Amino acid sequence: MKGVDLLDQMVGYYQIHHRSTKWWRRLFFYFLSVAGYNAFVAARSVGGPEWKYRRTGYKDWLEDLSQELIVPVTAISAPCVLPTTPTVASADHDLAQIFTKRKTAGSHSGTSVRPGSTLMGCKQCNVPLHRECFMHHVVRESSSTSGLSPSLHTPPPTSPTLPTPPS
Repeated sequence: MKGVDLLDQMVGYYQIHHRSTKWWRRLFFYFLSVAGYNAFVAARSVGGPEWKYRRTGYKDWLEDLSQELIVPVTAISAPCVLPTTPTVASADHDLAQIFTKRKTAGSHSGTSVRPGSTLMGCKQCNVPLHRECFMHHVVRESSSTSGLSPSLHTPPPTSPTLPTPPS
């Protein structure tokens, strides 16, 4: 009876306090406490006389175990915003309903000029646009492509230029 009494004593001292109206949650946390103590007993029997927690006890082992089990949570970043400039330098832009779900559109969305989202967009660029913003989009694209990222907005070379060996 020594083992059972010691188990109940340790689980009672270092119980995981989780208030709940659902009976199975209380039972789950009780079994979690029992499993933690059983793991401590198993580690103590395997660890030998020079085991780190032989003198400090169950509480310190449980705290270190909980710190090891907690992994750093990486925040989920916001989804990337669709580019407001066309990705292809071309004058062939068509406004059509290309989205099935409403998308936040362009630079004027959420402002007093044109708030909200739209199903419409440029077929060529796959960019959500309001009808009122479409001409601004085409004019901006056709006026200049300077300052845009060359990897996205310059067409790939048609034929690779090979260096000529010196002769």
